[in-house]
Amino acid sequence: MSGTAPLLQTTALSLGYTDRQGVTNTAIRNLDLRIGLGEFLCLLGPSGCGKTTLLKALGGFLQPSHGAVLYMGRELKAPSPEIVMIFQENNLYPWLTVEKNIAFAPRMRGVPPARIRALTEELLTTVGLASARNRYPHELSGGMRQRVAIARAMAAESRVLLLDEPFSALDVSLRRRMQSFLRTVWHSTSATLVMVTHSIEEAILVGERILVLGTGQEGAVDDIDVRAPVLKDRYSPEFLALQRRLERLLGDDVLPEGAAA
Repeated sequence: MSGTAPLLQTTALSLGYTDRQGVTNTAIRNLDLRIGLGEFLCLLGPSGCGKTTLLKALGGFLQPSHGAVLYMGRELKAPSPEIVMIFQENNLYPWLTVEKNIAFAPRMRGVPPARIRALTEELLTTVGLASARNRYPHELSGGMRQRVAIARAMAAESRVLLLDEPFSALDVSLRRRMQSFLRTVWHSTSATLVMVTHSIEEAILVGERILVLGTGQEGAVDDIDVRAPVLKDRYSPEFLALQRRLERLLGDDVLPEGAAA
């Protein structure tokens, strides 16, 4: 990414919060981060290190205690329609069908009906839910609901998707299918993805790059390129070696794949 302007950037970023006792805690301290257009970055780190806090700041949902978040070179001071955040709970509208959930954002933007129909049809096919278009969220499995949430974010034609442990509540088999699905969606778009995960295996298999966050004064403790095809094989020696390296960095905070955070 060197030599090219980042899509998202933090400069000397510090993020804090005040607990119930009125004590101010610093979750992220003095972080400089560059995220390129079309990149897939995974945030990994021990509990309490500020992964979700950082994700919210990258979306403009949380303002820094110090420093700045830049989007396309400009300071991000509020949420942008070009940046969408997807949570574990997926937050679908329960009164709308799959098709209408996906079509909601473009309809609110005043996109012409013909374009909405074409876009919705394309996304239903992309996420494999064309046959479920008339179902409501309560009629869907957990994996299907997350696919709808991702399709709805794509329908907003956002440039950045922020994902906060989107698969943590799924069993191992479904989680692995959703990981593969997410990479397929990412390859088919020019979107930039930033995903928080507690799973080392997931971070290596899904992302292009892993930022390992520490706690307190540590900040970012490692920034690892995981684009090599050999790292997408969970049984390769290279994958296992990197997994052990990350386990040493994270210590006791490692979760087995599929475990709830």
